[in-house]
Amino acid sequence: MIAYDPKNWTIFLRYVLPSSGSVLFLVWPQVLLTFVTSVIIVIVNEHSSGSDSARTGVVVPPNAHKLVGSTLAFLIVLRSRLALVRYGEARMWLGKMSKAVRNVSREISDYESSLLAMELSRYLRLFMALTRLQLRDETHLFGNPKYVAPELYTADEKKILEGVARRPLKILGWMEATVDAMSQAGLISQFREFQFVTHIETLGQSFQGSNKIRALQLPLPYAQLLTYFLGLYVYTLPFVLVATMGRATPIVAGLFAIILFGINSVAKQLADPYGYDANDLPIDQLENAVAEDVQYDLHRNGHVATEGNIRLDIDTEYSSKSVDLIDTSDDGLMV
Repeated sequence: MIAYDPKNWTIFLRYVLPSSGSVLFLVWPQVLLTFVTSVIIVIVNEHSSGSDSARTGVVVPPNAHKLVGSTLAFLIVLRSRLALVRYGEARMWLGKMSKAVRNVSREISDYESSLLAMELSRYLRLFMALTRLQLRDETHLFGNPKYVAPELYTADEKKILEGVARRPLKILGWMEATVDAMSQAGLISQFREFQFVTHIETLGQSFQGSNKIRALQLPLPYAQLLTYFLGLYVYTLPFVLVATMGRATPIVAGLFAIILFGINSVAKQLADPYGYDANDLPIDQLENAVAEDVQYDLHRNGHVATEGNIRLDIDTEYSSKSVDLIDTSDDGLMV
């Protein structure tokens, strides 16, 4: 997620590459096709109509084109709104998840048993790592040490998790079973157990909400209609403009292509906020921050000698980008 100063208008001139979050270069094939189509239409129009009537040759009635445009406007606005709502919900669920993880970490670090505290903290870090893989549809990378640190799971746990579809929920089940055993043994009070279970339930709800956003796609008929109408409107626009714009048609049609295809591209990115795009949510940074907080809680209560520096070893194209932390409330995304 790219952080920027909305009051500085010059930033919009500097940030034009895909790595900076801009979609201008992502839509260049469609814009180029529109420009080439417009040039061909202008040439054909002039040669078929003659120089005296160059602007009344091969044209499309504007009223018919307006009907397509009105339908397209409705589809694009609706898709953009749905995508923005999904993006906001994704931020909310990740914010609740990070808060619940930190609450669990503080509860764990207060235990007298260092071994037990470290084991439960390991489960927390494993939960975050498996959640990242689940939200990015990378569950097949579970055994890759680049994506999940091998020290976070045992050989027996790995065998069990490989046969589970939603692995983060399995981790939460192990944590809840551990806390229940501690309560039965009299190591913690029922009140502490209740607090712990409440935080685990929040983690489960946050994961389910985030996973729902990942799995719920835009219905195929809706996406199909939007794609058809968008292409139909933009690629036939030169036939309408050539009657009044003449040789300026390619420039005007190209600008319309940038606007319409650009808005559609932004909506597609916002609808899938867990990937590696520059505008996606900073899951890696969130996981790193949570891991460091867990390690700090262990150190603060004397369970480990040093705070340590637990960080992921995932190199992505946008890993060094700034994180925009707009919402710092309890439900906001706090890294």
